Amino acid sequence: MLWSSPRYTPSVTLELRNVGKSYDGGLSFAVEDVGFAAEPGELVVLVGESGCGKTTTLKTINRLVEPTHGQVLIDGSDVAEREVVELRRSIGYVFQGIGLFPHLSIVRNVGIIPTLLGWDEERISDRIAELLELVHLDSEEYGSRMPAELSGGQRQRVGFARALAAGPSLMLLDEPFGALDPITRDDLRTDFRMIQRELGLTAVLVTHDMTEALLMGDRIIVMRGGRVVGQGSPREILRDPGHPYVARLMESPTRQAEQLAAMSDDDRNQK
Repeated sequence: MLWSSPRYTPSVTLELRNVGKSYDGGLSFAVEDVGFAAEPGELVVLVGESGCGKTTTLKTINRLVEPTHGQVLIDGSDVAEREVVELRRSIGYVFQGIGLFPHLSIVRNVGIIPTLLGWDEERISDRIAELLELVHLDSEEYGSRMPAELSGGQRQRVGFARALAAGPSLMLLDEPFGALDPITRDDLRTDFRMIQRELGLTAVLVTHDMTEALLMGDRIIVMRGGRVVGQGSPREILRDPGHPYVARLMESPTRQAEQLAAMSDDDRNQK
């Protein structure tokens, strides 16, 4: 059983309505009129080149960036009306740099939010053990270690565990697999998708990798120049990109798939 706690919060709906962010008083916008929705338990992927506004968009959800205009709604309630610390503690957040506290053990890193929330020691201890098991790290072996004693993939697993510690209903992930080697990246993507589906988490993932978006997402939001230029399920995007930029993004994974298929055909023909 992946999540035994009765305190786990069911997943939520998420909606962005005409969200925009300007850093110069409205002369230009890093993000402009972005809108999309995520249903409970859905994984939405924001994809696009560097500087397209996908990370800025992600950060408006937990108010690390305050939008200049528009609304972010969780279960129909505007996040601007919630106390910001409480909001952030209710949302799991994982990013490429991981951000573990280097002077704290793995156990203390994972337990930091429950500790801040005032949970009792037994409850925190039980949750930490459960979460480390969930991300395939043995608490006896790894719990007392420091972050510097772990590999990059292991540190990222701890980052996932910490983000899940308070039982969030929503997860935000900013390029969490980008700095990992291909095998570790594939393993972690598979494990996270399994955890996300098992727990029914609503999640938003940022990536610049279209192949990753197609393989992981329930819904893909393609951004360019701060705006949404395409969105749909992976099959819908594959069938009809609908915008020249989306079509260009699709060229690389499509070409790679065709090349691999051709190599397999050649091998079969040579046998």
